[in-house]
Amino acid sequence: MNEPQKEWINKSIITEINERNVMWTEQQNNPEREELREKFITKRHKIIKLIRETKKSYYKKEFDKYSGKPKKLWNLLNTLTNNKFKQRCAPPKLIVNSIEVTDPHEICNIFNNFFATIGPYLADEIPIQFHVNYTHALPKPLLQNLQMNSLEPCTEEEILNIINKLDSNSSVGLDGVSTKVF
Repeated sequence: MNEPQKEWINKSIITEINERNVMWTEQQNNPEREELREKFITKRHKIIKLIRETKKSYYKKEFDKYSGKPKKLWNLLNTLTNNKFKQRCAPPKLIVNSIEVTDPHEICNIFNNFFATIGPYLADEIPIQFHVNYTHALPKPLLQNLQMNSLEPCTEEEILNIINKLDSNSSVGLDGVSTKVF
């Protein structure tokens, strides 16, 4: 008899599987006997149901055990799904300017350099008219409503409503002030 491979496999499942295997062998040796085939199919369905119920019960107990403990729950999920985090995150090789690079530190430096310089490079590629006059990039209907000839007075309540609608988890604006300060 084989020992359990998974935590949810128990002695009754193994016993049922062994009985089913004996029935299968018997049925294969006597293919003309329909009653053996039917007994085998019935046993097979019984084992499938037993395995499903046992697995369901096992996983429910495991999840209930870590209810309210997210870190342990994620560890459980990673264990159950066989998620293995790889030590190395760099690709094994990288080809840059027809040169193959295999040193992980050098590959990381190449990626770092690329992402550190791509922003200014792309900004330089934007046509100059957009730097000088951003209205070229705006749709025409929006331009017509952009006139700010006069500012109307507002109430303290309007300002408070606007502040209360701000997302406190958003990053700071151009002024460097966090919305949490407001």
